[in-house]
Amino acid sequence: MAIEVGDIIRVAMQWFVDGSNMQVNNHTFEVTDLGAVTSDADFMTDLAEVALLDWYTIILGAIADNVVGSLLTGMNLTKGEVLPPTALPIDGTGSATDSLPLQTTALVYWNGAEARRQARTYLPVFIETANLDGGTWESGLITALGNFGLAGLDPIAGDEIAVEKRIGVLPFTGVLVPTFAGVSTAPRTQRRRTLGRGA
Repeated sequence: MAIEVGDIIRVAMQWFVDGSNMQVNNHTFEVTDLGAVTSDADFMTDLAEVALLDWYTIILGAIADNVVGSLLTGMNLTKGEVLPPTALPIDGTGSATDSLPLQTTALVYWNGAEARRQARTYLPVFIETANLDGGTWESGLITALGNFGLAGLDPIAGDEIAVEKRIGVLPFTGVLVPTFAGVSTAPRTQRRRTLGRGA
């Protein structure tokens, strides 16, 4: 097993919308506990099936039910090694007549002690009823998004492993510990999310 406590990893959580149009969330983590895990594959499975699932459950009710978890891939930035891909069992559970356009998304962000360095997550597409006529997310969803952000400040634990969110930069030059989480109360646009393009 190559992953060690203290390693910095970056993972990509991939979903398909209606079976074809991929949306991706990237996260940078520091590994803080490995428990009895003995392989990188077991680490990725615990991260996907337990740790990330528990974290994303906070907002899965607003993510449209045509958003289906696909794959978790990763890179050990400390060692420059590709991590084994594993299935991502995280599907949206929000049921509505329609979902919002693919480009319309919720933004959660984390700040650290340095200006101009921020971790951002543009979540997968939400159900249409999540957006009020006034152009903001409904209040219960804003609370859930805030809780999702705050949970990212705490250790994210699986059955064995634990990781903590970090703010990283590309190319990898180090990380910051996030000290603040925030949300955009109005929908944001991610223009690359168009049919057949993914992102």
